[in-house]
Amino acid sequence: MNSTRDIIEMSNFFEFLRGVPFFRSLPDSDIETIKETCREKLYKTGDIICNEGDIGDNLFIIVCGSVEIWKNYKTNNNDLLSVYGPGQLFGELSLIDDSPRSATVVARQDCKLLSIQRDDFNEITRPNPVSKSIMCYLSNMIRKRTETFTQGLQIRNRKLQKAHEDRLKIEAKYNAALLEKNNLLRKIHHQVSHNLETITNVLDIQASLTDDKQMYKLYQKNFNRIKAMLLFHQAVCQMLNSSGTKAGIYIGRLVNEICDFYEIQPDIFNIQISVENIMLHPQDAIPLGLIINEFLSGTFQNFSQPDKDNLIQISLKNIEGGEVELSVSKHKSDLDEIENPELYIIKQLADKHLGRSFQIEEDGKIWLFIRFIPRN
Repeated sequence: MNSTRDIIEMSNFFEFLRGVPFFRSLPDSDIETIKETCREKLYKTGDIICNEGDIGDNLFIIVCGSVEIWKNYKTNNNDLLSVYGPGQLFGELSLIDDSPRSATVVARQDCKLLSIQRDDFNEITRPNPVSKSIMCYLSNMIRKRTETFTQGLQIRNRKLQKAHEDRLKIEAKYNAALLEKNNLLRKIHHQVSHNLETITNVLDIQASLTDDKQMYKLYQKNFNRIKAMLLFHQAVCQMLNSSGTKAGIYIGRLVNEICDFYEIQPDIFNIQISVENIMLHPQDAIPLGLIINEFLSGTFQNFSQPDKDNLIQISLKNIEGGEVELSVSKHKSDLDEIENPELYIIKQLADKHLGRSFQIEEDGKIWLFIRFIPRN
């Protein structure tokens, strides 16, 4: 044993022993006899009080503190069977049937124990051999049940461990697949960006070769539209990662880049952005970014003069039913579906790639709402 210290024979633990459930039915004379046989022992936290497999020569009663009961304590497959506290006994089975200790007991915290030696225990039980025989039978039955329980516990722990390992493998495969998918997505966006750059170069050359003002204006309009889409693709390449895209950062950066491209100053357009803490799946972020790109590009291309009504509002928030709602608004005259194709394009993007869209006219403004269930 580790760090034990025998003190003195007991004299003041009669009331404590009478309150112990194991002795509660005994007469005072028997409790007095038991008290005279007890010795006080002190253990520090972490001390091993008895080892599984050792020959037991005493039982213990916990006065204060607590102990842990372990099966296979010194192996990798150890199992914590129970924790005992004040008033509980352990080690009694070895005294009853002379078998080795069935478990290892470790001091969970500093504790004070009462110990009864084998010889004293036998002396107490000698007057009633029938009781000793019954106790031996019960001890054997308890040992078998404890062993069955421990085996079941070990089987359960092995199953739980395997389930945990299987879950980790599945998570690793999922993360690897997600990383591969996003890497492929980045490559696609890089290729698209390269193709868009080629197209803008061609349009720029064609515009420089024409003397037709209307044709030049058409070239320039298409050039600006494709250039804005190029900015969007570059933003996607920078921000996509294995856990998704933060909507607030993503939309804010996209709006800033489009404004920079069209040289839009704060005194010309008042752009208000309100985005909740939402993570966007790449398959949601792409059409969402295209919609915002189309909305702003169409507005800036058709812009003529500064005006007090040049207010643009962009909002993304969670709503009931697990949906996310994107809302954009500006002055009604700038969002005329007949004169501008942007609204039609936005609705097509929403209907085909996100969810449903609808619009509301209010106070000279048109609000466009797009609602969709976000992907995980």
